[in-house]
Amino acid sequence: MSHNLFWKKSFLLWAVICLNLFGTVQLLSALSAQPQMVSVTAVSGPIITDTIWTAANSPYVVTDVVSIQAGVTLTIEPGVVVKAAGPGFAVLSVEDGANLAAIGLPTMPITFTSVAESGPDDWADLVVVGTAHFEHVVFMHSYDNLAVYGENGGDITIENSVIKDGTYGMNVPANTLHRLQMSNVTFTNNITNRVVIIADWDHNLVSEVTLSPQPGLDGYEISYPLRIPVNMTFTVEPGVTVLVSGTGYAALWVQDGSHLEAIGTPSSPITFTANELKPNGPVLALEETPFCPP
Repeated sequence: MSHNLFWKKSFLLWAVICLNLFGTVQLLSALSAQPQMVSVTAVSGPIITDTIWTAANSPYVVTDVVSIQAGVTLTIEPGVVVKAAGPGFAVLSVEDGANLAAIGLPTMPITFTSVAESGPDDWADLVVVGTAHFEHVVFMHSYDNLAVYGENGGDITIENSVIKDGTYGMNVPANTLHRLQMSNVTFTNNITNRVVIIADWDHNLVSEVTLSPQPGLDGYEISYPLRIPVNMTFTVEPGVTVLVSGTGYAALWVQDGSHLEAIGTPSSPITFTANELKPNGPVLALEETPFCPP
């Protein structure tokens, strides 16, 4: 075989190889440019047996309220995304005697959001009457994230989590406040980065409570006079701000025989003040005799 024929055949071989490689690259590029179908798991209605929502089946799209029934645990794996299909309803309802375990990882948080992800009020909240544990969880685009009902329910623990891009940080009735335990919960970019304590004569403190500072939390806003019952201690930790949201009344009534523990530090003082939108009225009322409503 002459050298010229050898080089001609070699050249043709390499040309064929190059054309094949080029065609493969073009095909892969075209495939990657096509819209990719994302499978979702649609959920709604009651959960009557212990259930696990897995990362493999994520995202879970809630088309109507998912209610966890008494005696049942819903476990949500790290990395799961739960999306509300529309506004106006709670994504999950943890019934009395039920349990929700949503424990993510720093690198694989669990996310509660909406399909639209368009802003505040995309979805309502999570309703918890039973017990719930949230860790490394992100709440996004909600109205008020958590709705806590029932003074006799279990603990609601939120740790190392983020509440963002919503309307309120959280709304909690005063008679359920003792159930809420927060640690390193970051509030950011909500219209109101506050925990609103909803108090009235029918919903007031029933157990001892501690208000703790959280990153980005502007304060605890009290919607009506909050009575500290006799023989009960209400503790406010250093760095906390307490606001009164109404006019013409005090945020806290410290009854005779009750105790308010509010000891700040030079670098982390405690602040009692009024809502800047409704600045009238006292913040504290101290009594020597038991306080009775008119």
